[in-house]
Amino acid sequence: MKKKFYLTFAVISLFALSACDDIQTAEEAAEEAAITYCDCLKNNSKSKCDDQLNSKYKSFVNNDEFYRVFNRVNGCNATISKK
Repeated sequence: MKKKFYLTFAVISLFALSACDDIQTAEEAAEEAAITYCDCLKNNSKSKCDDQLNSKYKSFVNNDEFYRVFNRVNGCNATISKK
């Protein structure tokens, strides 16, 4: 019984640790978003790129750091803000 408990705990711990690697900070997400957004603008309309940005990074919608970094690092003179 103890072995089963320890094995289950070990498996759950491994999944939890690997999930932590996927979490992005607001700064990392904004830098990635800025690159993706500018690349999108090369071949698509602004509204389509806005929609893609909003859907992929919606978890950062209330994060001021995300907006600040995005506006600072993007190479296509795009500016985003809260509505």
